[in-house]
Amino acid sequence: DNAQDGGLGLALEIADSDFGDQTRAGNLILDLLEHSKPSETLRVKATMMAARLAWRQADHIASRKLVESAVSMARKLGDPELIARALNGAGLMYETAGELALAGQMYDEALSILSDSTNQVLVDDVRNGRGLLAITQGDPASAIEILSPCVASARSHNDPPRMARYLESLANAQL
Repeated sequence: DNAQDGGLGLALEIADSDFGDQTRAGNLILDLLEHSKPSETLRVKATMMAARLAWRQADHIASRKLVESAVSMARKLGDPELIARALNGAGLMYETAGELALAGQMYDEALSILSDSTNQVLVDDVRNGRGLLAITQGDPASAIEILSPCVASARSHNDPPRMARYLESLANAQL
């Protein structure tokens, strides 16, 4: 009650790390979005989390509406990394909805925005999504080309969790 954002930041941290009651977490975030006054950046992040929670529950209509809202809000703010994160989330949502061309556009735009970024973790995460989409599209050669630098980056930064995720993606491309 005393937090300026009404506890929304804490709710996001919990929702991102707890796979317990997804419905409750999503409802809480949506309620806090409606009744608190978070910063615009936090509003975008919360909307993206609400979209992810809806997606995890196969609520494709809500997920699409929320992710499109997050992308729109991020674009208005003009923060390149925030836009890229929202586009990355949109790419995953469109891919799982079977809209592969639109998913590719989201990932490609995010990568274009990040072309000069020093945030290698974010770049690699978007590349990983793009590589997985290439697998889905039946283009394992492109996927290998996209994913190999992700593995190398995670290895060079001694980041085992990221390296494991990217190695799994690369292995799927090589199958």
